[in-house]
Amino acid sequence: MLAGAVLVVALAALTACQGSEGDVDSDLTVEQAKADTQRFELEVAEAVPADIVDRIEQLETGSLLRCGPDQQFSWSGSTRVYLTVQPTDERQFMEDIAAALDDSEFLLDGDRPITEARGPEGQSVIMSLRDDGYVNINSGSACFILPEDADPLGDY
Repeated sequence: MLAGAVLVVALAALTACQGSEGDVDSDLTVEQAKADTQRFELEVAEAVPADIVDRIEQLETGSLLRCGPDQQFSWSGSTRVYLTVQPTDERQFMEDIAAALDDSEFLLDGDRPITEARGPEGQSVIMSLRDDGYVNINSGSACFILPEDADPLGDY
C-alpha cells in the first residue's frame, strides 16, 4: 500500500512539469501556482459522482518539488474525496471519472487504475481510488521560478 502511495506521489511530481526547461512560467508566483492548483483539485473532485460523496478534504498546505535547474519548482498538494460507498468496479469508476474530465486519461499503475488530468494553467493531477473509501487526488502546478530568498522546504 505504501509503495503505491509513493508511486502516485512520484508520478505527480514527474507530470507536474512535463515539458523542457523552456516550459517555466516566469510570471507565476508560488501563491498563484498554489491557488490555481487547489482550484483545479476541487474541479477534478467534482467529477466524482455527487450521490456517493460524503465530504471533500483539501490539505491547506503543500510542498515544493524541483522541476528544473536552479530555482524552478512546482507546488504539490492533495485532496481527498471521501465516499459513502466503495465502488464495486474500481476500473470502471476511474474510467468514468477520466471520461468526465477534459484533457484526461485512464491508466493502469500495475493493476491499480488511475486517472491523470491536466488543467488549463499547466496543473496536473493523478487520482486513485483507495481501499480506505476515498479518492486520492495528488496535484502539481505549472513550473515557476521561486525567488532566491524563499525557502523551498517551507510550507506553502
